[in-house]
Amino acid sequence: MNSHLSYFKPYSKTERDYQLEDDLTRAFALCLKRDPLLLHEVLKYIMKDNLEIYNRLFNQKKKDPDFEIDIQRRAKDVEEFEVLFAVSLTGVRLDIDKFNSYSVENVSDQRPDMYIRANNVAIIFEAKPNDTDCSFQLYKQTVDAITSKGIEGIKPIPVDLNWRDLMEMVVRVANFENTLGLSVPLVNDFINLIKRHKHNWLPEIPFNHLDFGSDVLKANERLETAMEVGEFEVIKGRLGFEMNNNWSRELLFEFTKTGLAVIMWPANTKTQGKHILHEKPGSIFQSCVSIQNKQYPVEKYFHIKISDSYAKYISSINGDYKELKTNIYKATNFWKYSGRKDRNLGHWDEIENFFDQTFEPTFDWREKANWKKLEKSNMNRILVSFGHQVKIEIPYEDLRSIDDDKENIQPVVDLLMECKNRFENILVSADNRHTVSI
Repeated sequence: MNSHLSYFKPYSKTERDYQLEDDLTRAFALCLKRDPLLLHEVLKYIMKDNLEIYNRLFNQKKKDPDFEIDIQRRAKDVEEFEVLFAVSLTGVRLDIDKFNSYSVENVSDQRPDMYIRANNVAIIFEAKPNDTDCSFQLYKQTVDAITSKGIEGIKPIPVDLNWRDLMEMVVRVANFENTLGLSVPLVNDFINLIKRHKHNWLPEIPFNHLDFGSDVLKANERLETAMEVGEFEVIKGRLGFEMNNNWSRELLFEFTKTGLAVIMWPANTKTQGKHILHEKPGSIFQSCVSIQNKQYPVEKYFHIKISDSYAKYISSINGDYKELKTNIYKATNFWKYSGRKDRNLGHWDEIENFFDQTFEPTFDWREKANWKKLEKSNMNRILVSFGHQVKIEIPYEDLRSIDDDKENIQPVVDLLMECKNRFENILVSADNRHTVSI
């Protein structure tokens, strides 16, 4: 999802460092409020060593349920409780045995980052956006909460909810809900926020340790994280990001049996196509590109896309340029046969005749375009674009050689940036092509 459409404003290292702790806590609290499954998983984790408390809370239906989640509430203002959990949420582990050995007096005005209450059970959280040990600060908050209520004979129960453990839960819940077809934009945006800030908190595997044949979903996650870290304009619902050219707007990625395919669809609309008309189909694109000092051959194909009047994809005709007897990218053909086509005005007959003359007799363009089904439909208008598919494939051994450290995803970010730069400049010299304006 593009950052400007996210629930959580992207973290800026230069402008918002002082707010990051609050941002992470607020995002986490909102996810707990909106996603009952995630809330249940977190509460179950916190009480995993105290199942009698968990069972007392949830094994029977409550007539008057009493539950709340809040942030930045003063410890002395928490509601009455009989059990108090103290949860550390940082990048380092909490020393459980050491926690209640602290000694402190005259503690007041403590503000836990987050507070949860379920009936007579209180949970306070102290979160850090890094590897800071917050145990003493968390202990002072529990002392403030207990003494302000005048409770005697109670000790807080310390819990280590490390960011890595939390994000493993969050990702598992998101994957489960996505598998069921549920919409979870809030949780997904929280994951993306973590990707931009501390990707190594996520349960990811570097390419060097992946079996691409069976771990394609893990490979996708690693690539998606690199896109977030690199602040690419990610395309929602697809593995890819936006480009800045007027003749192509997207660069997509796909893990195949042998490597990572990097794919561009130039001239995917008539507006894009007018910028790259050419006398020799296919020769407008370079035949080889260099990425990280390695040469990759460029595969090039024609791609004729058919869409409805709302630009929704219907079908396409794809193949090698040698199947074309007529240059569809020549200006006269481009302007006459691409764009909006109205059946009632005879345009469909015209383009059908044109395609019969364009393709080799052995090339069944009607079957590829689902033309008969289209003719039997109630549709009267279609959009036709004369585009291309341009792709390279980066072998898995090359991916493994650059990504062998879970903590360092920058080599993958650099790879994506090189792909973007090379594909944005994959056209041959402007002297050898036509740019047409209207």
